[in-house]
Amino acid sequence: HTKSEQWVHRANPELWLKSKVDSIKSTSDKPIVFRPHPRDWSWAANLKYKDVKIKIPKHIPNTYDDFDFNEDLKNAWAVVNPSSNTGILSIIDGVPAFVGYESLAIPVGNTDLSKIDSPVRPKRESWLEKFCHTEWTLEEISRGIPLKRIFLSNS
Repeated sequence: HTKSEQWVHRANPELWLKSKVDSIKSTSDKPIVFRPHPRDWSWAANLKYKDVKIKIPKHIPNTYDDFDFNEDLKNAWAVVNPSSNTGILSIIDGVPAFVGYESLAIPVGNTDLSKIDSPVRPKRESWLEKFCHTEWTLEEISRGIPLKRIFLSNS
């Protein structure tokens, strides 16, 4: 999300995207799908990159703020995401993520895009346990909210 504090020290989003696409294409023949942030996609709607599909997120009806990311994960080889939830969600779902050093997924993520065809897939259990304790309040944990979200994302 280009309006996020996490984006402040990054390049223009189009330049960032171009650099990632170029890095991936230099070492892999895998198809590339770019999915902009659901609340910040207008800048990307008309982008044209050879051999790159632009996929605008679709809002899931009857939800407040849910989008179709889980559908995209079903066919994903890997996710490239600097620091937002999609890198975390992909790893929880068993899809490797290439993340930035500021990402909460860095302990189980990948950082070297030249390895996109052979990503590291470390054990996630310990990381996920620590992650759960940093993202939810004790009251939310006692109500089982984290487990419900984890099991729903894996179904």
